[in-house]
Amino acid sequence: MSNKTLRLAAALAAALWGPAVYAAGSITLENALAACVDVRPGMRTTTDGQVLMQAGLDVKQSIGRCGCKSAIATYTSRVELDGGQRSFLQSGSLRVKQSGTHTLTLASDEKLVGDGNVVLSLGCAAPD
Repeated sequence: MSNKTLRLAAALAAALWGPAVYAAGSITLENALAACVDVRPGMRTTTDGQVLMQAGLDVKQSIGRCGCKSAIATYTSRVELDGGQRSFLQSGSLRVKQSGTHTLTLASDEKLVGDGNVVLSLGCAAPD
C-alpha cells in the first residue's frame, strides 16, 4: 500500500470516528486466566470522552480448563488512587474462544481516570 493510500485511510478514519488521543498512565494486568489466555494490553486511547484499549488475546487452551463454565470471560477496570486504594470504573464481558484483538472500554468518562494507573482484571464470567 502506498503512503498516499495510508494517509487517505487515516484521514477517513479520523473523519468517521473522530480523533483518538493517547491517554496517559499505565495498565496493570491481573489475569486469573493466565494458564489459558495471554493478554497483551495495548495503548490507552480517549475517543469521544471514553477511555479505550485494544487488547490482544492469545488463547492457549479453553478457559473451561481454568475453571470457567462457559467461553465468556469478564473484565473489570479500576483506577489506582493515592494511598493504594482502587476505584471501580467499568466492567464487561468477552467471548474467549479464539485468539484476536478486542476493544475494551476502561472508563465511560475520561475524567474518572485522568492520568491515573488502571488495573485491568480478567476472570471467569459468573454462571447465569
